[in-house]
Amino acid sequence: MIGAAARPPVEGDSRPAPRGSRALLVIALLGAIYIGYSPALDGELQYDDLRSIVDNPAVKDVAHYSLLGLGDILGGTGRALTDLTFALNYQASALSVRPYHLVNLALHLATVLAILGLTLEVLRRARWPAPFATAWLAAALFGLHPIQTQAVAYLCQRAEVLAALLYLLGLRLALAAEDRKRIGSSFAAYGAAFLCVMLGWGAKPTLATFPAALLLLSAAFPRPLLAFRTRFLASLPFWALTFVCSARLLAGVSGSSHAGFSIPTLSAGTYLLTESRVILTYVRLIAWPAGQNLDWSFAPGTSLLEPRTLIAVVAIASSVLAAFWLWAWSAREERDHELRVLARIASFGILWFLLVLAPSSSVVPVADVIEEHRVYLASWGLFLPAAAAAVLAQRRLAPGRRGTVALAVGSLAICAVLGTALHRRAAVWATSLALWSDVVAKSPDKVRGHMNLAGALVELQRYDEAISVLQELRTMAPEGPALGANLAIAYLESGHVEEAESEAAQVARRWPDYAPAQHTLGQLASLRGDYPAARDRFEKALALDPGSILSLTSLAVIQERLGDRASACSSWARYMRLAGPRGAERAFARQTALGCELK
Repeated sequence: MIGAAARPPVEGDSRPAPRGSRALLVIALLGAIYIGYSPALDGELQYDDLRSIVDNPAVKDVAHYSLLGLGDILGGTGRALTDLTFALNYQASALSVRPYHLVNLALHLATVLAILGLTLEVLRRARWPAPFATAWLAAALFGLHPIQTQAVAYLCQRAEVLAALLYLLGLRLALAAEDRKRIGSSFAAYGAAFLCVMLGWGAKPTLATFPAALLLLSAAFPRPLLAFRTRFLASLPFWALTFVCSARLLAGVSGSSHAGFSIPTLSAGTYLLTESRVILTYVRLIAWPAGQNLDWSFAPGTSLLEPRTLIAVVAIASSVLAAFWLWAWSAREERDHELRVLARIASFGILWFLLVLAPSSSVVPVADVIEEHRVYLASWGLFLPAAAAAVLAQRRLAPGRRGTVALAVGSLAICAVLGTALHRRAAVWATSLALWSDVVAKSPDKVRGHMNLAGALVELQRYDEAISVLQELRTMAPEGPALGANLAIAYLESGHVEEAESEAAQVARRWPDYAPAQHTLGQLASLRGDYPAARDRFEKALALDPGSILSLTSLAVIQERLGDRASACSSWARYMRLAGPRGAERAFARQTALGCELK
């Protein structure tokens, strides 16, 4: 059995590297990862970053995270812990982006160290002959692979990295509890693991698979004399937490068009068929990271008999069968210990990969069927056996010092290639223009890419190009309110007032409940000097979108121009509540100038 009994050192093993050289290798790896992500460190806020940070009231008020909110942070159904980290960022540096990126990168580096530590523990349990070299290579593949860029460079996906870090720490602590000889210290380690899992639920529901992953890890690489029944009983508190949090989560997304079982176009069966192809796409990106994309154009599966879907289902089923066969073969008492351990590692890696992906890639539909950040933690399941296979190949084909040097050179070459690819992919995340140009090039049929590319061009005052992108989109996509409203904004910013008025008015007639069109019409009325009409439009926009700080600011300014001091004071007071401490400075200045009664 793997890890069951002591075994003498394998003949030909090299001595372990000195601790100093190991530390230097780890520091070098962390430095290489930092360099790889450096192009994104001053990157702009992108797409969902605006919703998660700029327009998120909770981020602008640290007092929101008092002891009364502890229940949301520990095992919450939202992302309260992630929001708390954003709130601390906001308090420290407002919307200066570099500190946010540095925190994301620091969490990624901590996760790489957690991968290194957990891999070392797993390999030592299995009595693998070269644990540090293998663990370092697995951590390097994990840390430098460009598939991780969406999780690390996309600020709002801090939730993914933070949850993964807490997941790994929880596993490491739970495994450490199995090693404790004293009951008290064992309970303390399990308690710390349970706290990590509760915090992880406050970051992102990735922790749903934690108890199953813990049992998988303990079964694949068991501690001697520790019965499976004991390990299962120890996992029961984690199962209970998972059941409670999952039930709350599913109840919370009931009726949502973004996630859950209420998405009109995605049934559980359709989503499962689609995800079979998505999973193979993830595997392909890990093997060869070409064609990465923020906004994939990925058609849902319609039938099991559809050739590409059938191939994907057969491939995944074959992988699962292969994993169980390798597991059974590795349990045989045979002389080739190293090969049996490699088989067990490969079996574990396949099952880990599919298990950790299960929350987002199984039967619970999510509107965006493929997102690269979802494979962040799952990818360890493929990197670990790849690293182990490389080390074993060196030991079998080129044993001795020359083989060790060849392995080191080969590993560094792979890391250099991955680091270069990472650097190039991170550069795409540096600006909205680069990111959405990349999306449009790879998903030319996606409306969202064109809309956001036009928005980026407007921000750069390249109005003619933005208008051209939106007009081209009009010929290829169904008409919707967002397209006309964005065209109106582009026309307005470029000084084409009549065209802007025509577009905005048309949208307001066809979609009277679309707030951005009402806001644009308010801006146009203000430009004409028709302040009463502008006030009415801004009030309507706010009624449709009460959280719009832009419309609220515009309304307050118009009320001042109309001499409506009481209403302006009320609007600025409301702005102060919505904008948080940093935005309160402007509101306070205007209230003071107007002589408002401050509360």
